[in-house]
Amino acid sequence: IGIDFQKEIIIIALLGKTLRSMELLDYQVCHIGSNGTEKSDSQLITNLNDFRKRNGLISIRGAFCFPRNDIILKYIDIPTPKKENIKNILEYEIERHVPLNKDDIYYDFQIIKQKEENLYSLVIAVSKKSQVDHCISVLKKASIIPSLVSLSTASTFNLLSFIDYNRKVFNAVIEIGVNSMNISFILGGTLNFSRSVPLPENNAWGKLFFEKIISSVDLKNTAENFTEFLIKEINLSLASYSEIPSEQVIDCFYLSGGGLLAAPIKKRLEQ
Repeated sequence: IGIDFQKEIIIIALLGKTLRSMELLDYQVCHIGSNGTEKSDSQLITNLNDFRKRNGLISIRGAFCFPRNDIILKYIDIPTPKKENIKNILEYEIERHVPLNKDDIYYDFQIIKQKEENLYSLVIAVSKKSQVDHCISVLKKASIIPSLVSLSTASTFNLLSFIDYNRKVFNAVIEIGVNSMNISFILGGTLNFSRSVPLPENNAWGKLFFEKIISSVDLKNTAENFTEFLIKEINLSLASYSEIPSEQVIDCFYLSGGGLLAAPIKKRLEQ
């Protein structure tokens, strides 16, 4: 089971493994209000128990992830002759790279590339212990045993690894959420850049995420406005990504989320 924690909503997904693939067996979107309150926790536990019982699950292992804007994601260089030393080096240096005390965080890293003979480029992901521990406590009350914590961007990147996408070209992954979107760049099969962009307050498209029926005119107009905003933010991201030449173009887009807006946004991007 997978649980995606977002602001005011939680997405629950049940996956089943077949001989050659994974299948989505069931899912549910829960509106729970402000995350972390006693009321929202109680509502989430009820929703998780109902979901679990509906699918005949007594107790199950689960993975959960936080949105990109709840995680500190930073790209750093570590000088060392051996990559096996990086974990120990970070133990001593992590506080230099994030504005939090080492005892108050959980963190992990991934080696992006070896830049020079004794220099490695990394991406580190950092989360507050209090946030992770609270979610673990809530899940255990719903008979779900947490086995993995991640961030939505990493989960989407992992999903791409199951499909035969072209790792030799410059790929962009756009994740559209209710209150924010993530823009990530993948080059050489590696996640090289990720940026979280908060959506403007009172945006029209955010209100359409939960609608099941909407007029084609409203959908078209909203998608056009959102796509203009999206293109502007993509260009800003490209400008701030120093690892690529200024004339670099995006070869392929992968779009995630967006609800009813996903199809018209895709069409606008293609145009």
